[in-house]
Amino acid sequence: FEIHHRIGRDDPEFSPRAAVRWSLTGKHDGWGAFGAPTGADVHVMGIGHAEFGPWGLRREYVLFDETAIWKQILLKTG
Repeated sequence: FEIHHRIGRDDPEFSPRAAVRWSLTGKHDGWGAFGAPTGADVHVMGIGHAEFGPWGLRREYVLFDETAIWKQILLKTG
């Protein structure tokens, strides 16, 4: 897991917020959203955004490139 960029903002008239751009490199070795384990090497790129309110975390978004993960798995399995 590697963090490539992070930022936090607290501007007037906006909620405090934060953003992170990250990547993760590993093996597809467990059951989950991408099916049976294949042992494929995968590199996942993603971003996370969070907005904070008076009682803590108000909303959070995490996005990652699902199509690229499927492609890496399919290239390994044929």
